[in-house]
Amino acid sequence: MSYSAQVTRGFLKRMSLAQSLTLFICALVFFITDGLGQGMAAAFGGAIALANTLVLRWNFERAEQIAGNSAGENMRLLYRTAAQRLLLTIGLFTLALGGLKLEPLPVLVGFLAGLAAVLIARFGFRK
Repeated sequence: MSYSAQVTRGFLKRMSLAQSLTLFICALVFFITDGLGQGMAAAFGGAIALANTLVLRWNFERAEQIAGNSAGENMRLLYRTAAQRLLLTIGLFTLALGGLKLEPLPVLVGFLAGLAAVLIARFGFRK
């Protein structure tokens, strides 16, 4: 495994940890202040961001095994990963707001907190 792959794998692990932590904190704050429904909505929003990270991690592992050093294969996997993450985000937001009828504000706050966790992972958890 190359050094860059090790660094990327470590960053993706830190990102997952930071998103899980912010998901829990955000859901807990909404639960304490506004009740169970709001807490669940915030947790669902954070789970959308976490699901994106897990798809990214899964495709990174696949890229190491399948694509190797092939630029063409890596580009195809990159585009496929971007499409998967976009469709997953749209689908989960549709499920949350349309199917489950969750409150929009906690869902968005949870999602944004999950995205902000990327910055925490980048600058906060240094070795």
